[in-house]
Amino acid sequence: MRTTSHRRDADPKVARLAAHRLFADLRRDALVDIAATVETVDVPAGGLLARQGAVARELFAIADGSVAVVADGDHVATLTDGDVVGELGVVDDRPRNADVVALTDVVAFVVDARALRSLRRRVPSVARRIDGVAAVRREDEAAGGRAA
Repeated sequence: MRTTSHRRDADPKVARLAAHRLFADLRRDALVDIAATVETVDVPAGGLLARQGAVARELFAIADGSVAVVADGDHVATLTDGDVVGELGVVDDRPRNADVVALTDVVAFVVDARALRSLRRRVPSVARRIDGVAAVRREDEAAGGRAA
């Protein structure tokens, strides 16, 4: 009988981070560092992750579940496992451009502005990915769409 030890799976938060596309290719030490920096939030179906017009203090990396992005009452997008939402407000230091409502029970990693600054120093590849998501959403806004 063959047994293997997967230390990455020893900590459920680290394992869940490793499964998210934002963090998927990182070494264990980076994942452990990030796990100590970010919070995890459980939001029941129907719960609000972000309110349009509110000050943006954090972004959400969805680990499990799905959310609706609703701007001015219009459904803009549905995001799910592996997606990031709320990054524009944090990266650009501007108010939320949409409500984000849990369609199912959601588990998400919360990256606040302080944690994002820390990631920029310690794990710049993750910060670049977040900046990349924000850039795509800005382009969508500029083209007349609504950023998710």
